[in-house]
Parts: sequence; structure tokens; C-alpha cells
Amino acid sequence: ETSRAVQRWKFTISLILMGIILISAMLLRFSALSKFMPYPRHIDESAITNDAKEIIQTGDYNPHWFEYPSLPIYITTAAFIVGYLNEASHGEIWNTKGIGSVEYPYYFRPGIVWPAKFLFLLFSVLSMLFVGVIAYKIYGEPLLLFIAPLILLLSNRFFYQSHKYLNVDILGCFFITAVYCFLFIFFSKDTFLLKSVIPGVLSGLVVASKYTLFSIFVPSLIVVILYSQRKRIKTIYMMLTMSVTFFLAVPYSFFDLTTFLNDIGFDIAHYASGHITFQGPSGIPQFIFYMKTMLKDYGVVAGFVAIIGTIGMIKKNWRHALIFLSFPFLLMLYMSMHRVNFVRNIISVFALFAVLAAIGMVIIYRLFLAIVSGLLKNSPVLARAIAGIVVIAF
Repeated sequence: ETSRAVQRWKFTISLILMGIILISAMLLRFSALSKFMPYPRHIDESAITNDAKEIIQTGDYNPHWFEYPSLPIYITTAAFIVGYLNEASHGEIWNTKGIGSVEYPYYFRPGIVWPAKFLFLLFSVLSMLFVGVIAYKIYGEPLLLFIAPLILLLSNRFFYQSHKYLNVDILGCFFITAVYCFLFIFFSKDTFLLKSVIPGVLSGLVVASKYTLFSIFVPSLIVVILYSQRKRIKTIYMMLTMSVTFFLAVPYSFFDLTTFLNDIGFDIAHYASGHITFQGPSGIPQFIFYMKTMLKDYGVVAGFVAIIGTIGMIKKNWRHALIFLSFPFLLMLYMSMHRVNFVRNIISVFALFAVLAAIGMVIIYRLFLAIVSGLLKNSPVLARAIAGIVVIAF
């Protein structure tokens, strides 16, 4: 009974700390964004914002450009409409022609862009929430609910992608963490809805956000293989649902097939041939580049802690470890096959890294707690406090 009470307290405190971290993350992002409005901060943002403006002004839902999937454009369009209607309600704009510039050198009407900016900030913070839940569901330690988001909060690269500009990568990361969160919550429930339909829909939304994340179907496939009856039919349903979701989210990939194939072909050739200042030799050197970039962001010590977390995850449940590690490994492998090395392409790996590092911290905490408890046998609360402070500071 005492052990259950301790677990309940740990869970409650962890939820409170998670809430504080997520609120802090949102405020930090909002503050950073506010400082630079109404000025765009990244040239690539216009690929999304201009298409969204064109859809509103012309009523043509075909972006006529598919180097990015259409889902981020449609989401931005919906957010722009909210901003447009709000501006109109204040008499600031009378028709869609008055939207003006949504790219460099500045946003003509920032009020129209703000809802999209806020929405993408929210996607990044929800990714942090999902990371905490994923870590907790994998390892079963309530402290992970706030430790994993805290580690991700400290990532400069993730913070950059979260607020600097509207981008497909943070949306893809949001849906990836949603896939993992769903899989680890419902892996033991063997129904078509939970094993095939919902994972398929979420995976389709991932690919409709960013093409290079196509291997996200693998974790769902492994869950079906390891935890399901009627594996073949559920796999077929899952892949079919994923495909249908993609075509619903990117409809003109079918209705404007030639343009879609031309742009996809350009993307593939572009990544294979390289991009000035963002390229390197493919293969192992590229893999090392991505690993070094991640360790530069989190720190070498965090890398060692993540290794401990990986070993601990495998020891606790190798099936869960296989599900979790499959996608980041495949994504890193796929991106290493190309000469282009845009770090934003692996921002989802940065998010999932926080799960491994958090589990590693919990393992270190437990080891340190055992040592401190041996020295302070009559003061278990003090021992936990000391162990927690030292590990978190570390």
C-alpha cells in the first residue's frame, strides 16, 4: 500500500512538472516568435505561405507544386482563413486581395499569419507531451513524464524548428510522436480499429507532411506482427488505410499526377546530387555527420546517457525496444544514403532521442539512489531528494 501511494505521488508530481515544462516551452516559443514579427526568418517558409495565400485568393485547391506534401499547405490555409476572418471582423481587411505579402521582406498583415504560427508552435509542444507519454509507457517510470520533455526542451535544434518558421518537419514530428504514443498505449488491444485503421491514418498523415518519413509504417507493422492475431489481413488494412489517408491529404498527387511525379523526381535527384553548403559524401560519413550534429546539440554526455537508456529499454522489453528503435534507425539509414544533409530532416530523431536519454537518466537515478539509500538508511525521503537533485543537475 505504501509503494502504491508513493507511485501515485510520483505520478501526480510528474504530471504537474510536465505541465509546467510544456507551458514554459510554449511561452518561450511565443516570446521568441513575437520578437521578430512581422518579419519572416527563413526563406523556405514562403513555399508554404505563398501556396496557402494562392488557395485563398483563387479557390484552386491544387498547389501545382509538390516538392512539399500538400497537408502542411492546407493546414496553413485553414489557419490563414481564421486570421483573415479575424482581421475582417476588426475592419482591417475587406477582401482576400488585401492579404498582401506573406513572405520576405515582411508580412503585410501579420494578423493573418499569426494563427498559423501559433498552430505550428502548438504542434511542437504537443510533440513534447507525446515524448513524455512514450517514455513513460515504454519504461513504466512516472518521472519520465517530465524528464523526457525537459530534455527535449533543452534541444536548440528542436527549439529552432519549433518557432523560426512554418515548416513541414515540425508537423511530421508531431504526427510521428502521435503514432508512437498511440502504439504504446494500445499495443495490447487487438482490434482492426486500434491495430490497422488508426495507426494507418496517423502514418498516412506523417507521409502527407514529409515524404522522407515514409518508413513510419514499420513500427505499426511490428506491433501487428508481435501483438496481433490475423496478422496478414491487419497488415493489408493498415497499409491500405495509410495510402488512402495520404491521397486524401494530398489529393492532387493523383489528379495532377504529372506535376506530382515531376516534383517528386526533382526532390529525389536533388537529394542524390547534393545542395551547395548542405552536402557531404553519402553512406557512413553522412551517418556520422548526423550523429555528430545531434551530439553537438544535446552534448556528448547525453549521448552516453542515451546509450544506457537504449540498453535499459532492450533489457526491460526487447519488443518495445524494437518497435521504438525501428523508425529512427531506418530514417537515419535512408537520409545517410543521400548527399544532401539538411539536419531538419531528422528533427523527429532529435525528439525520440529525448526518450532514450530520459530512460538513461532514470536508470542512473535508480543506481545512485541505491548508493545514497545505503548511506542514509533512516532517511529514505532525503535519499530520494539528494539522488534526484544530483541526477537532474548532471
